[in-house]
Formats: sequence, structure tokens, C-alpha cells
Amino acid sequence: MIRSKFAAVLLLFLQVGSDLSEQQGKPDSQQASQGNGANEALSIAERTDREIHFETKIRPILVNECLKCHNGKKISGGLDLSNRNAVKKGGDSGIAVKPGDARNSLIVKAIERRTADIAPMPPKKKLTKEQIADIIRWVNDGAHWPDDALQLQSNASFNSEGKTHWSFQPVVAPKIPQDSSGWARSPVDRFIAAGWNGLKPAEDADELTLIRRVSYDLTGLPPNLVEVNQAINRKAGKQGKSFDLMVDKLLNSPAFGERWARHWMDVVRYADTAGDNADYPVPEAGFYRDYLIDSFNADKPFNQLVVEQISGDLMAVDLAREGRKLNTAELKQFRDFNVATTFIGLSRRYATAPFELMHLTVEDSITTTGQAFLGLNFRCARCHDHKYDPISMRDYYGLYSIFASTSYPYAGSEEFQSKKLPRSGFISLKPESEIKPAMEEYRRQIEKLKQFTTEFTGPFTPEVLQKQKVERIKIEIDHRLGGWPAGFETAYGVAEGKPHDEPLHRKGEPRDPGEVVARAVPGFLEGFKRPTVRAEESGRRELAEWLTDPANPLTARVYVNRVWMQLFGRGLVETPNDFGTRGSKPTHPELLDYLTNYFIENDWSTKSLVRAIVCSRVYQLCSDDFLQQSRIDPENRRLWRHNRRRLDAESIRDSLLAISGNLNLARPGTHPFPPIENWKWTQHDPFREQYDTRHRTVYLMTQRIQKHPFLALFDGPDTNSSTGSRSQSSVPLQSLHLSNHPFFIEQSNAIAARLHEKYSVKGDPTELLNEIWKKVLGRLPDKDELQLAGETLKSACQVAGESPQRALQSMIHSLFMSNAFLYVD
Repeated sequence: MIRSKFAAVLLLFLQVGSDLSEQQGKPDSQQASQGNGANEALSIAERTDREIHFETKIRPILVNECLKCHNGKKISGGLDLSNRNAVKKGGDSGIAVKPGDARNSLIVKAIERRTADIAPMPPKKKLTKEQIADIIRWVNDGAHWPDDALQLQSNASFNSEGKTHWSFQPVVAPKIPQDSSGWARSPVDRFIAAGWNGLKPAEDADELTLIRRVSYDLTGLPPNLVEVNQAINRKAGKQGKSFDLMVDKLLNSPAFGERWARHWMDVVRYADTAGDNADYPVPEAGFYRDYLIDSFNADKPFNQLVVEQISGDLMAVDLAREGRKLNTAELKQFRDFNVATTFIGLSRRYATAPFELMHLTVEDSITTTGQAFLGLNFRCARCHDHKYDPISMRDYYGLYSIFASTSYPYAGSEEFQSKKLPRSGFISLKPESEIKPAMEEYRRQIEKLKQFTTEFTGPFTPEVLQKQKVERIKIEIDHRLGGWPAGFETAYGVAEGKPHDEPLHRKGEPRDPGEVVARAVPGFLEGFKRPTVRAEESGRRELAEWLTDPANPLTARVYVNRVWMQLFGRGLVETPNDFGTRGSKPTHPELLDYLTNYFIENDWSTKSLVRAIVCSRVYQLCSDDFLQQSRIDPENRRLWRHNRRRLDAESIRDSLLAISGNLNLARPGTHPFPPIENWKWTQHDPFREQYDTRHRTVYLMTQRIQKHPFLALFDGPDTNSSTGSRSQSSVPLQSLHLSNHPFFIEQSNAIAARLHEKYSVKGDPTELLNEIWKKVLGRLPDKDELQLAGETLKSACQVAGESPQRALQSMIHSLFMSNAFLYVD
């Protein structure tokens, strides 16, 4: 459907009108980005990705394969590969590396052994295909070298200078600044105001703007009509609920857990598939999603949430020790403890066989644990001591030994169907004392079936053969379920394996083992005691204890920063997954420590922290520029106004469903995956599916390999790795999707149909337009909007000849495409 030209005029008006306050006074470079720092956030992400690639892939190749002949002292062919400046200069044959142009770079020609006139490198043994591909990617990405002055050395030793870095220091209790002006309402305001240095705060946001902002921030949904009408009545001088009461209402809404669990799902790289090259589904992953939602709604202390995700299975064993009978509450605890370890179970799988390339799965566990809880990337220490942060290879392989002593589940892969290898390692959600009788009877039945199918001898009538076939299928299905009978609920969690210590991998290569490293938590944080791993356990219990020790300066700081980021669009530390020496420094370090102390003192309560922030005056400022202050602080790092932000993918979809009346707020069941006997996916024909529903977007089935098109288009998270902060792109495909996709047309038509029954389009449209604006934008139309919209409706019906309902649908669709809807002030 093509919207009428009159609706298009209205859309243009809304687009321009809604941007005036945001863009006024901004430098041209800032006007090009509507996301308030999105371009900078993207560049930080790009830089981090390239640094990781250099440290984990390129540096080991240069050090181990090239520096023997091309170091600062020995320079074969005049080529020095020990530092960036030397690489830029090149050698006797010319420039070795042309950033962005791998095909014409001499170094690539040499390692590919492409031409006879360039000596093959390394001379004795060709690099592997993977190494060559890594160098080509490095060159095409600009030959990023993290530090011009950094000198590569073959025997580089561990550098511990990073231990003095700010984030590794103890959390202090800063003195709260004075506020002689009386502007501040809370300690948060005082810390912010102390950093303005001559800047003036913006005006307080009007109530309707604030209600829309806090509703999206706390629940991911637009305010309902009751809340909007109450605010309009208060504006007219009538009585209504206070903002603080509304905050409490939103915090206690089931939608709060759905919103804030989704934030954490970004961090822990949640997906409903395993990630192997056939991307087999994991139906049990949904239990973890629901566990997170329930945990945030119950305001489970975050330190407890951490412990359960790292070592919940051990807690379940403790709870049901010696077969004790559990009461109802304890049975729920037992279930939650085991489901929580899906955090580890979701570690990325690779290739085609069960547990193939398992060292990469363990690496993913270590990397995600480091980024999620500590804001540090441990990956560089897989091949060598970290070059920027004080993380040694021993730290890395101490953690490696912990996770290698853990038993992971296998969800299926290509060999599930080609070799009939069963799923395995899934964890029962009921204690052994509850399931033992049923399991014993089940196994007896299976043995009977096996005996029947192996010993049965004729007569082979069609009926008997069919019965035998059915019984064999039953056994096969049992085999594929990993020994659990159909209907038994299990978790994609982990359990204790055989406790043992692993050797470190020289150059990160498991086929080249070095010294054995004992299971241990990292040793780079000083000032509090490191727990000693028990000989009879993996060490995950001690890891959880170390992560949540109040003296650990990182875990609470990192999480507090994540909460701030979700409420302001940017963290006090702008690199939420990197609190290391290459990450951003905090814009307000004293405020970060104040909130961290507040968080710990309030039992690691997410809701208390959120309430303290949104009830501050700085959160409630409007997003308008004035006196051209954006020229002084274009990125608004001093927070003298609020940041205008685009709705994320989930909020866009959920809002359309909510406003149209089509949103199903019930929690759905498991995804409708095919029956397990039909699981026959391969790397050449992987699992790919979309299960559209009218439930909230947090419940959509998401894959690792096949991206959900809507989430991918509107900057959803990367399900293959931890997403600290989402980018905010602005591409033509988004506008085309908004304009033409049937989903948007369907929702706008549903609203139009309801309103067309209630209001007359032909008479005075004021009441109708007020209703539309309140539903879609959370406010009343202003005078100019009311006039233009009324003329648009009238012209569409009378001049263009459209039916009143279609004209109404076209206008509503235009509103959904407007910045007034897509952005929150």
C-alpha cells in the first residue's frame, strides 16, 4: 500500500518538527548523527574488534613466524616487522602492507606464494589457510596496529604496569559535593552538577515527555492511555499520581523483568540455537530466558544472580544432598539453580561433531565471563600475556582448567543425524529423589522394547512389521533425547566434570601444550584474598565467590555502569565491556563509585539502583539544546541535558503491537521446533526458521547463524558474542521496511479500524486526532499538527477519494514512521 501524498506531507512535517530541538545549535558532524554519539560508539566497537583480531591472530603470526628474520636487529630484505612505523616504511621490494588493499600488498603475495618474483614467506613452511585469511582480513581492515610505539619482541615478558589502572583500584566512598544553588534533588545530581564547569542545566522535561521516557526505559513499552490522560489532567490542574509512584508501578510490572532481562541477554549472548555449522536448536534455552525475566522481576540480588549462573549446579547438589526431600520452594530453587548455568551451556559450538574444537567453546566461556562480569577481554591471554591489561597466560589457563573440568551439554549437530549421535549432558530440573522411580520404570520399559526388537521372530505380517518399526523408532527417539524420556524437563546447563588441570597452549594451539596450570581464579586483582580451588571440584564455586566478593572492584562497577547506560544511552564508562587500559575512562568516576557503593549497600538490588537514578533530577531533564551549549559539549558527556535516543528493535515491534491492541502479554510456551525425529540439518542445509508471534519480542526465537531479519535490520544484538552496547545505524532499508512491510501496515490498519468505529472522520476531527496522538506519540498534537492532520484527513477523503478508514490507516502509518514515534526525548 502507498500512503497518500497528504499523509506524506504530514510525515515530513513530523520528521522535521521533531528534530528541531535536537539538531539546533549542533555542529554539522553532530547533525549527521541522530543517535547522540552512535557514530563514536560504533568506532569504539570497531576499534575493539580490530585490536582483538590483532592481538589474538596477527601478533602471534608476526612474533612466531616473522620476527626471526624481520626484527629490529636482523632485517632481511630491508623489511622490519617489529613495529608499525617500520611496516609502513616497507623493505627493499617496496611497501609491504597497503592498508585496505590486501590483494596488492607484498606481504600477502609473499605468504600466498602467488608470484615467482616475490620470495615466499615464511621460506620453509607455508602459513595455514586460516593464518593467511587472518592476515588478509587484517590488511583489508586497515592493518590496524593498536599502538604506534609498541615494539613486538619474540620473548616479550609480562608487563604488570596495568595494575595501577583506575578500574583495578578499590571502590572508594567519595565525598558528596555541595550544592549551594539548591538545584539538586539527590546525590546523583550533585555529582553531575559538579562537573558542569560553567554549563547550565536544561529545563526539566514536561510530564508527558518524562512519562514516555521512563515507561520505555523501565518496561520497553509505551505509556498506556490511562497514564497519558492522567498527565494531561494534571497539566490542566487536576489531581493525579506522582512520578515516584509511577516509577514504583513500572518497577513492579512484569514488563520490567522482560525489559531488563533482555539487556542482560545481550551481554550473555543469548540464542535459541547452539552455533555449530548446522545451528541446531536448543529448545531448553527458553528456560534460561524465563529464569532471567523472573529474577529481574523478583529483584534477585545481582551477586546471587552471578553465583547461580556460574555455579548453580553445585548449589543444587548442596540443596538436595543425601537425597533429602525438598519442599515446594526448594524444588523451585533446585530448578532455578540448574537452569542458571545455561549461561555457560550457551557457549558457542563449532563444526560438525559433538564437542569438536572444544577449546574454542571453553574460550567463549572465558571471554563471556570476563566481559559480562569484569568488563575485561581475556582472549588476548590465550596466546600470550595480555599486552595492555595485567592478565597473564597463567590467569587465562587457570580459568581454562576450571571450565575444562566442567561437563557441557551437547544439543546436536550434523552428526546427530549422520551418525545418530545423541544429545547428551542435559541436567534434570528435578532432584534424583523425585525422578528415580520414574527413571527406573522407564529403563525397564526400554529394555523390554530392545529385547522385543532383537529377539522377535515372525511371522512377519505387515501389522507385526509395522509394530516392530514403531518400537524401534521409540528406542531411537530415546537415544536422541540422551537417555531422558520424552516429557522430562531438562536444562541446557552444565555440571561437574572430572576435576583436572590443563596445560597452557603455546601460541594458543592445543596441539602444542606447555606447562600444566592449576585451576585458579585470576591473580591480577590485589587487596583481597583469592579463594583456593577445592581439589574435588572444578573451581566454579570459587570463581563465583571471587567475582562477587564486595572487595572485587570490577563486578559491581561494571554492572552499575550497564544500568546507567540503559537509562542515559551511554555509560559513565563508554566501553561497558572494556574496563581495561584500552577502554574509556569514566566521565564521572566519583559518581560511579558512589553508585557502586550504594548498589552493594542495598543488597545488589537492580530496582533500588534504577529507582535512585530515574528519580534524580538529571534523569528528568529535557533533551533540548539552548544557548548553543552543544558547541561546548557536543556529545553531552557532562549530562547538562538528557540524550535523545532511538527506540531499540524490541521496543519498536512491541509498541506497534501494544498500540494496535494486538500484543499478547502472556508468556508463551516453548518454540514450535519440529519433532526431534525430524532433526536432519547439516552444514549445507542448516536449521533456519522464524516463528512469528504476537508476544513480546524478548520471546522471539533467535538464532546464532541465521539472524532474525527485523532484529538484524534495527541493530539487535550479536548472538555470537557479548554485546556491551548496541550500535544505532540509520540506513535506507530501515525506512523501506517501515514503509512497506505488511506488519506495519497490519498494525496501523488495526488501530484505524477501531478508531473508525468510534469516531467520525467527516466531522470535527479534533477528538479523533487527540486519540491518535495520545496512542502513538503519548501526547496531544500541537496547534500546527492538529491543523495539518485535519486538513490531511479531509483532503484524503474528499479529494483523493480514499475511504475514511484507509485515510486514517495511512495517517497512523505515517506517524509510526516519524521520528516523533521512533525516538524518545
